Amino acid sequence: MLVCMGCGKCGNFGAEKFGHFVIHVFRPFVHVFLHSLWVGRRLMDKGQRAVSREGYAHPVENLRVEKKMSALPAENPAEKGGNPGKTAVDSGKTRRLLPAPSGEVLSPRFPQLFRRLYTGFSTLFPNFAAVLKALFMKKLTVEELQRLDVAAFREAEKLPLVVVLDNVRSLHNVGSVLRTADAFRVEEVVMCGITATPPSAEIHKTALGAEDSVAWRYAPDALAVVEALRGAGYTVLAVEQVEGSLQLGSFRPEPGRRYAVVFGNEVKGVQQCVVDACHQALEIPQFGTKHSLNVSVTAGMVMWEFARCLFLSPSR
Repeated sequence: MLVCMGCGKCGNFGAEKFGHFVIHVFRPFVHVFLHSLWVGRRLMDKGQRAVSREGYAHPVENLRVEKKMSALPAENPAEKGGNPGKTAVDSGKTRRLLPAPSGEVLSPRFPQLFRRLYTGFSTLFPNFAAVLKALFMKKLTVEELQRLDVAAFREAEKLPLVVVLDNVRSLHNVGSVLRTADAFRVEEVVMCGITATPPSAEIHKTALGAEDSVAWRYAPDALAVVEALRGAGYTVLAVEQVEGSLQLGSFRPEPGRRYAVVFGNEVKGVQQCVVDACHQALEIPQFGTKHSLNVSVTAGMVMWEFARCLFLSPSR
């Protein structure tokens, strides 16, 4: 027999008293909902969030001390040449500068009602934002990633891009390029010159089996490969720092065309004769002291740019 714990008048729970029982059960939740909504509206309208020294926010009390703040010396960061995005607040116990509330979890497109509710909840209950993030940012399991098997990968649509490795000496770099080529479903990887090929324990260490899914082949001469790709209708691009190079961010691959990119040796880069045979050169802007990127890192950036433009383009 269920008993209504909220009031001594209900007695034993019966069908005729169901409504009274529901009121007692859900009344606290309704109060919290409405109070959070009111608090969120007030705080969003004021553009500030008051927090006590203990880390618990009592918005009603904090909103009441606004008159006290007007009597205090001005501490607006904008007036002192500071960050105008900060707001001076007083919790009644301490006065500090706090960042103006921003939607850490909710996007700007989220309805205003829910943004107010979220602001109120996160103010009344400081751990609410962390709980919300935990619910909506849970790491995916291997099963939830819906990875393709090797057979499905070979049948899937490929990125119209051929990757040419010109005398890449590190086996770890070769494996990393293969792994990234698997991630973006690159059409083919061609190893040229001294570039090592699978099977190799060192390549497998970074490829993690991508050498079995990605189509690859070996060719002794990178120049011959570039000339053959040009003859097959590919637009061939050397990834190198040369005069008249095209910045990677300014390059936009065109749908319907096929491309090939050439990556060179870790020390010497792409051979000059190979650069001369390419249609154009791509360069990644750099702003540090080295002006040098690892070849596998460079390959990942370039492959992602092609995948972003050709696989994720809104026009697809």
